[in-house]
Amino acid sequence: MSGTKQTRPTTAADTYRQRRQTVDALLEELRGKLDAHAKRAATDPKNWGYAGDLGHVEKVLRDLAAFTR
Repeated sequence: MSGTKQTRPTTAADTYRQRRQTVDALLEELRGKLDAHAKRAATDPKNWGYAGDLGHVEKVLRDLAAFTR
């Protein structure tokens, strides 16, 4: 053990800040995964599955965008 104690957020602002950092990290991870997906799709341009994958991603992102307005 390192001897440092992790503290829980004590205010709504602290919780918001921590969750915003997590969301930002997830968005960055998603960008990387989309880039990797695009590379795989480029190797198989006749495969409609990749387009379908992005259709699903688009729908989920639109739902999230509507939720956070």
